[in-house]
Amino acid sequence: MKKYIYLIISIFYLTSVLAIEKTKEEKVAKFVLENIQKDYTSCYAFYRIAEESFRKSNAKKSVIRGLVKSADTTLKFVHDLGEVLELKPQLMTEKNRIEIKSEFYKQIISEFKFNKKNVIVIGNLASDIIPAENLNLKSLMIKGSFGFDDHLCQTCDQIDKLKQILNFL
Repeated sequence: MKKYIYLIISIFYLTSVLAIEKTKEEKVAKFVLENIQKDYTSCYAFYRIAEESFRKSNAKKSVIRGLVKSADTTLKFVHDLGEVLELKPQLMTEKNRIEIKSEFYKQIISEFKFNKKNVIVIGNLASDIIPAENLNLKSLMIKGSFGFDDHLCQTCDQIDKLKQILNFL
């Protein structure tokens, strides 16, 4: 009888250990995939910024086409990984917008040598405000013609008209 109890306890212990290991592996895999997706999103933003810069400098069309193709490829990878992670397409699109705007804001601050304390980002969407806040930039929500994220107006200052910016200077 003791042997059967020992055998049953051993089986339960072994299956629970295997379940815990599987959970750990799943967590590690999810962590790795999320970070790869984030890297691809950063690459996408980089390619789009580079494309715009090369376009403005009248670079060879083949270089610009290469950057566009690279951007499209990385964006596809972002969405493919998002599907594996079971993310909704709308969430992936929002993440991409936030990453791209974050890179744009960094580039603008660097290129024009702005002091971050003197920068105010004005936008009507979460994808305008979130990257600004992540970079510790002052941000204002304004109701705009392309939409407005009502859920965000609780976390930052909100204005209705551009002349209200003067109140924040």
